[in-house]
Amino acid sequence: AVVCIDQRGPNVSVQTVSTLYKCKRVLVTVPISMLKEKLTLFGSEMEKVNAEIEQKEKIAFIPPLSEEKQRAINKMYVPPMGKAFLKFEHSVWPQCLTNVFGGDGPVPEYWVHLHRQPTERKQSDNKHKGKHKKKQINDSVTLPILTAFLAGPWLEKMLKANTSTGAHRPYGFDESCWEKLCDWQKQAVVNMCNQLCEMFSVSEKDLTLTHVLFFNWQDIPFIRSGYSSPSLTVNERKALRHSEGKVLFAGEGMNAAQDVSISGAIDSGCARAADIINDLLLPRNETGN
Repeated sequence: AVVCIDQRGPNVSVQTVSTLYKCKRVLVTVPISMLKEKLTLFGSEMEKVNAEIEQKEKIAFIPPLSEEKQRAINKMYVPPMGKAFLKFEHSVWPQCLTNVFGGDGPVPEYWVHLHRQPTERKQSDNKHKGKHKKKQINDSVTLPILTAFLAGPWLEKMLKANTSTGAHRPYGFDESCWEKLCDWQKQAVVNMCNQLCEMFSVSEKDLTLTHVLFFNWQDIPFIRSGYSSPSLTVNERKALRHSEGKVLFAGEGMNAAQDVSISGAIDSGCARAADIINDLLLPRNETGN
């Protein structure tokens, strides 16, 4: 892991936990959350380790980042983001369904999982009348699994939910899986269960939800957040992508045209890499470096 980027010498020094690298240019692609002066993590469990995480995962810049860039970084809202994988005994939704929107409910969108499996069908053989041959065809079948997309504000609400009253395990939900969940996750399961029962007009018993697995990007070291919020921050995004000496920056948060997307991050990275190549190919007397 990189702990310091130092531009005081003729080359840029990049210090990791164990090794020092010297280079002509550096491209920083860490999430905006890792560049903020103060890391904001949601949920009581994460708040306890905020200080420890900041000490181990933040990058020191020498000289410090410009006031304009740091102001733009701190102004950007980077909410938490995650997913919950829900397993059922059988699907209660139509086989043709691919996704469903949750409106104002606890989850904004659920994705249906389709699995292609080979099946054999009989097919007439025109050359030999009366005979059939078997042909393997890949059919798409719906698995009894839903992915709940826990977008920023929805997940933030889950993490801040009042769990003092305690959540009750839904009917048929696996007891060992339930005991592994923390308080906010248990409450989230109950809320999602109620939402799905209403959406598909079934009872809790008929829903047959048995297992849930949560994934939260703020639990992942050196990420700690989801995409930057798609708010009116075009000027901040442009300020973020400006170079700081020999250090360049790229990522979805630096792309003013394609924000909140993987393609935006890739496009930004390609553009900054091209800048480095062009810069290094210029005659030395033109760049002065």
